[in-house]
Amino acid sequence: MMAGMDSQFIANLISGISALAAAFSALFAGISWYQSNGSKKAKAESEERARQAEESLKQMHQIIEEQQSQSQSQADIASNLWRPKFQLTHVRGLRYKLQNITKQSLNVLKVVNQDEFFRCDDIHHQFNPGESLDIRLGDVMGKPLPSNLVLQVADQDEPIYVQIPGKFS
Repeated sequence: MMAGMDSQFIANLISGISALAAAFSALFAGISWYQSNGSKKAKAESEERARQAEESLKQMHQIIEEQQSQSQSQADIASNLWRPKFQLTHVRGLRYKLQNITKQSLNVLKVVNQDEFFRCDDIHHQFNPGESLDIRLGDVMGKPLPSNLVLQVADQDEPIYVQIPGKFS
């Protein structure tokens, strides 16, 4: 009888160990499943953050490109704005001072509207930046000076119009 019990005991013991092993297996399978779910979720969150970061980077690049384009456009506009090249200042009587107010040298070839003056000096002069030249411009009684002194400048297709100021002395 002892032998029968021993074999029953051993069978029960093996059965219990198998059940315990099955329970541990189920427990570890559950833990693995939970971790894999968590890691899938973490992976998905990580991928979403990476996608958002890439999208933000693209947007920043677009903004930078737009700002550079606007800066270039503003520089182009500023460079194309009309600026006077000469300034004419009345000194006294028939005397005027013609001054180059640009940052480059200008070579005046002639006065285009010289015939509109009673007296007008010939101007054939290389003006360096800031340089000026005293000239004489005269009108006739009853015929005022024209509103502009028109100069033909080398390397310029169109003549340059210089406003003649009113006489104050």
